[in-house]
Amino acid sequence: MLRFLMLIFLTGGVLTAAVEPRRAAPLPLSEAANTGFADEEARDRRGGWIDNGAVQDLRSFRPGRLTHELADFEIIDPAANQGRSCVVLGGASHKYLPRKAAQPLDGVVMKTLVLLHASAWTPPERTEIGSVWVDFTDNTSLRIPVVAGQDVGNWMPPAHYTNAHVGWKESRDDTEVGLYVSCFPVTDKPVARLRFESNGRAVWMIVAAASSPDRLVLDADLQYTFRRNADWREIRFDHAVEPGSALDFSFQLDAPAGKHGFLRAVGENFEFEKRPGVPVRFYGANLTLTANYMSHAEADQLAERLSRIGYNAIRLHHYDRDLMVKTAGNSLEIDPEQLDRLEYLIAALKKRGLYILIDLYSIRDPVAGEFSTLPGVGRGPVGRRDYKLGAMLHPEMNGNLKMFARKLLTHVNPYTGLALIDEPALAGVCVLNENMIFSLYNACRGDREIAAFFRQKFGEFCAANPAEARTASRPAVFRRFLYQVYLEYWRDMATYLRQLGLRAPLTELNHRQAPLALGLRENFDYVDDHIYWDHPRYLNRKRGQPPIRLINTSVLNDSVRILPVRSIAPTRIIGKPFTVTEYNFCYPNAFRAEGAPVFAAYAAFQNWSALYRFDYASGYVSLFSRVPNQSYFGVSADPVRLLGERIAAAFFVRGDLAAGRRTVPVT
Repeated sequence: MLRFLMLIFLTGGVLTAAVEPRRAAPLPLSEAANTGFADEEARDRRGGWIDNGAVQDLRSFRPGRLTHELADFEIIDPAANQGRSCVVLGGASHKYLPRKAAQPLDGVVMKTLVLLHASAWTPPERTEIGSVWVDFTDNTSLRIPVVAGQDVGNWMPPAHYTNAHVGWKESRDDTEVGLYVSCFPVTDKPVARLRFESNGRAVWMIVAAASSPDRLVLDADLQYTFRRNADWREIRFDHAVEPGSALDFSFQLDAPAGKHGFLRAVGENFEFEKRPGVPVRFYGANLTLTANYMSHAEADQLAERLSRIGYNAIRLHHYDRDLMVKTAGNSLEIDPEQLDRLEYLIAALKKRGLYILIDLYSIRDPVAGEFSTLPGVGRGPVGRRDYKLGAMLHPEMNGNLKMFARKLLTHVNPYTGLALIDEPALAGVCVLNENMIFSLYNACRGDREIAAFFRQKFGEFCAANPAEARTASRPAVFRRFLYQVYLEYWRDMATYLRQLGLRAPLTELNHRQAPLALGLRENFDYVDDHIYWDHPRYLNRKRGQPPIRLINTSVLNDSVRILPVRSIAPTRIIGKPFTVTEYNFCYPNAFRAEGAPVFAAYAAFQNWSALYRFDYASGYVSLFSRVPNQSYFGVSADPVRLLGERIAAAFFVRGDLAAGRRTVPVT
């Protein structure tokens, strides 16, 4: 011991002891709590988590002690607190929820307040959503701002922020939900009470609180640098495939497309009119945005390449943005040069046996002032959502959609000699892409003109149906109103297109799995939906740009939730063909190679009728790039996913995996 002390003295050392900060202790929240974790009916204004129904509540969250590395939280048992287990403050589309809550404290002294919380309908990063007021016993107060993308984040799915680390999470179908732990510095004086206040920009959910006499901070973000080593191998990538080689799967195609007549929906299968009783399936990919526009020589080169992958169909997606004359002052003037490129591509694909799938609206931008009674539509960042909603109810916007459809579908392709209405290589038409009316309206900001128009029409609906309006809750009546709006729109639109001469199968509502939509989908020729595994979660304002968050796990580890199959299966209607026109196992998930084979195997076993990868290429540049892995979605330069495409084509189109022989309903 003497030698140790002498060493400290001689070296000028100072003997200190490292003291670990004490874990934060639970704070009471029972008086501030204003609702429970479970919610039986969405938007009945009675609360229950975020008042969005049983599918989006937190009933799986268990009361009792929850331990985090910085804090212990006590989760209130609602059975012991008059059904109240958490604080939920209103905002965004749920402004009717309480905006304030208070919790008395008995002189607790703390340097750090720790919250277990989250938000919903969260605004962009660096937007303040509310405040914590700390009222001290000396009659002074401290205001702590709570900022989205810094101190709190959306609960579905959770991400990682500077002062908001995911403290609890669970998987739900193809997404995750979670709660955040956040640390806020507090002046170390006795506290009389805490007050929570929402400013209306989001719904704010506070599940538990804790305090520490020490200054606690969350660990800083870790930075990683990847360097090449002996385990890395260089890939020399080339799009070209040697004809007749092991990678040439064009032998599966039956060129030209359309040789067996028009496609028909017969029971749960597609059939060609000249080959009755013979089911047909499609496996293909999406060409997106400028990937639909190239020179004639490049179109021939691309069509040949796609045929050798084994694709027998291509979805021309998001083509409508770049088809239009940008300076026209309206959204209906088609650029003849762009139309020529698109129609030559269609002819090139058809020649090699690839069928075509199109939407009549995806991202064609409405022009500000184009619709006299809704002059603002098109000015804001959600103008495309406005258009989708308006096309289902607003006469001018519906007429705009019909006029575009007429122009596109009736123009004779000089390279095939046929208009699309007469084209047997057209395998299907979706009128409005991803237009689930219920979720579209929920996502539409209440101050938008189109939302006001829908509210006006809802008032007329209630006046015309007074008995129904009196005997049911307002949210239920509004859902029935939206249901009726869509039904009338679809019947009118389908009649219009058939009278125009269109013979291809028709569908819509290819987004989300709302049970209420089943009755609407029964009116389609076939049912379609979209699904992804490990879709990137964007952590900044610029969608599509890093940083992103991903789960980076194998879908084969997902037990009975294998794939997104369990998520998407309820969309299907037995007795109709079922297709998935957008699916992907996204880059940079390290297990993405399994995506196409596994998804195609399940699809074949379930006897689905078509699968389309989203996407082959997201733009012209990526069509011909030899730099691997430029896109979360595009497979054109990803050798890992391209190999799987061939396996999927064999499983699904060639029929290497047989369909199941029994149908088992699952509730």
